Amino acid sequence: MLDHGTGIVIGETARLGHECTFLHGVTLDGTGNAIGDRHPKIGNHVLIGANVSVLGNIKVGDNSKIGAGIVESDSGLLRRLLGGLRGEASPGVIWIRV
Repeated sequence: MLDHGTGIVIGETARLGHECTFLHGVTLDGTGNAIGDRHPKIGNHVLIGANVSVLGNIKVGDNSKIGAGIVESDSGLLRRLLGGLRGEASPGVIWIRV
């Protein structure tokens, strides 16, 4: 579901799971540093809040929620912030428990 679908960008190699919700201003795109498969992979039942940017070839796990205003790239800032707090992380994959 695209809630208030204004400003949503989904890159050409991005994959979206079933029953996902994206709020306005979501960007699923590449970083500009890669060729080929360069966009995010979004799992099933994922909620992505307003103005979130997920950049690069990374995976967002099933049943995840990403709060408004987060910027995550394949450099792993969000994974480092969440490791040991509310989520678990491994290279290239984000799981946020709800």
